[in-house]
Amino acid sequence: MSTLNESLAHELRPAPGGAALPMAAPLERPEARKAVNPPVAAPASPGLKRAEGRIPKGQGFIWWLIEKEKGRWMQLSSPLLFLVLFAACFWLSFRDAGQSLTMSLALVVQMYLHEQGHAFIFRRAGVRSQVWWLFPLGAVAAPINKEENAKSDLLPWWTIAWLLQAGVTVNVVLMGVGLWLQAVPIHWLAGFGEGLLYTGGMLAISNLLPVWQLDAGLLYHVIFSSLKEEDDGKVAWVTTGLMAAAVLAAFWSAGEWGFWQLLVAFITRLGWFVVLLLVAAGVWHRQAMDDPLHAASQQAMTRPQAVIHILWHIALLYLALRLVVGPLTPYII
Repeated sequence: MSTLNESLAHELRPAPGGAALPMAAPLERPEARKAVNPPVAAPASPGLKRAEGRIPKGQGFIWWLIEKEKGRWMQLSSPLLFLVLFAACFWLSFRDAGQSLTMSLALVVQMYLHEQGHAFIFRRAGVRSQVWWLFPLGAVAAPINKEENAKSDLLPWWTIAWLLQAGVTVNVVLMGVGLWLQAVPIHWLAGFGEGLLYTGGMLAISNLLPVWQLDAGLLYHVIFSSLKEEDDGKVAWVTTGLMAAAVLAAFWSAGEWGFWQLLVAFITRLGWFVVLLLVAAGVWHRQAMDDPLHAASQQAMTRPQAVIHILWHIALLYLALRLVVGPLTPYII
C-alpha cells in the first residue's frame, strides 16, 4: 500500500504474508479557511515538519532501510529470501515441498503486484515511484525520493482513495486468473492458480477490512474526512444496513427457521459473517474518529466520488469472499 503523503502521514507495517505497507496517521485539523479562494495546502499531521520535503516523523527507519536495500543485488535476493521463508512456513502446513514452493511463489507474486497497483496510481498522478523489496518487512511502493514525496502531498483525496484501492483490485483480478488456471490440465500450473486464489484472498480480504492501518481503514479515513458530519452518519448506517441484509439473506436461505437449520447456516457461512461484522465495526470506528473540519480541505472528495469508492470497496469485498469462501446464499451468484 502506499503513499508517503504528508496529508496522510505514514508509517510502515507488515501486511499478512509479509508485505510491508506505508500507512496513514490521523489528519490534523486544518487551519480555518477564508471565505474566498482559500489557499491549497494539505493539512499536516501532528509532529510533521513540512519544510523542503523532509521525511515525515517515524519514516526515518523506512527510508534508511530503502537506502540500505535499494541496490540491485539486494533487490534480486530479497524476493528469493521471501520465497524460501514462505515455502518453509507452508511446508509446516502441507508437508509437501512442491505445493509449499508453489504457494510461496504465488504469495510473492501477489505481494509484488499488489504494490505495483499502488505504484501505477502514483505514476498516473505524476509522482515517480518504485516498488522496493525490504527484507524482512516485505514490499513497499513509495515515491523515489523526498522531492517526489513532497509532490504527493498535494494529491487530491480522490486520487489517494484510488491509490488505496489499487493494490486490492490487483489481488482480486489475480484471484480470478487463479480460478481460471485451476481448470488448466497442467498440474503445476493448476497448483499455481490455486496459490494465486488463496494467497490473493488472504491479502485482499485482510486489506478490505476498514480497521487499523489496513488499506480499507485508510480508505474510510479519507472518505469520512471528505464528507460533512451528517453524511458520515448516513454512510455508516447504510453500510451497516447492507451488511445486516447480507446476513439475513444467508439465514433466510436456510429454508427453515429451526435451531439446527440456523446453526448450520451460521457455521457454513462463518467466514462471511466474521468479515461482515468486522467491516461494519470498522466503518463505525472510522466514523467516530473523524474530524468534520477536514471536509473544508480543497483536496476533499465530493459526495458522488465518495459513493463511487464505497461501492468499489463493497464490490471488491464481495468478489474476494465469493472466490475464497463461496456463495453467501444459493440464490446469489
